[in-house]
Amino acid sequence: MSLLKHEELLVHRGERSGAHLVIAVHSTALGPALGGARLWRYRALGDAIADALRLSEAMTYKAAAAGLDLGGGKAVLCAPPDRELTPRAGAISCSIWAMRSNPWVAAT
Repeated sequence: MSLLKHEELLVHRGERSGAHLVIAVHSTALGPALGGARLWRYRALGDAIADALRLSEAMTYKAAAAGLDLGGGKAVLCAPPDRELTPRAGAISCSIWAMRSNPWVAAT
């Protein structure tokens, strides 16, 4: 998978948590990017980036197959190894940061 297929890739590291957030936008050709957030433990940041790129591309094809006027995107939050995985907190963190930082992210 090549980054050249994607419109945007953002990587952010939380100041307090040290956790990395990766947001990948594959396409907005048909409309805003559709995609969710994944909270996961990755062995390395590169694994998280590859996952976000792969998943955002898949969301583009899913939206097109469903006949939606939307593109594809995905956010992944890298859980620190010493913290419990709490999906609700991870999704909220991803959403708040993304909405503050990126005009192409729409709240649902």
